[in-house]
Amino acid sequence: GRGGEAMRVQGGTLVGVADLDVGVGVRPGDTRLTCLRGVGNRRIGRLGAARADAVAAIASMPEARGIWIELGGIEQTRGDRDAARTAFLRAIRVDSDGASVNEARLALQRLEAGLPAE
Repeated sequence: GRGGEAMRVQGGTLVGVADLDVGVGVRPGDTRLTCLRGVGNRRIGRLGAARADAVAAIASMPEARGIWIELGGIEQTRGDRDAARTAFLRAIRVDSDGASVNEARLALQRLEAGLPAE
């Protein structure tokens, strides 16, 4: 098994959370692996672990818009609308002029409309 739901990463490789646990263990400072493990943890419902991974990734890369959006989605799924809003707004501030800022704005709109996180 691959430790829950598997996902495709760059290059099309199929990995699971267990694979990413090993990767983070071998390369504990690798923010990309930590963030990917967080996404995987969220997908399989391990929200506490997903949140811890997102917070660790943000500590290493506080200007990474995608990590803030991920944290917002985790917080929204956990039911903490205020924390989700804060994370989505931070993502917008971090990348206010970027072409991908719409992703953060859409996530915030979904939150405000009472729709579930994607």
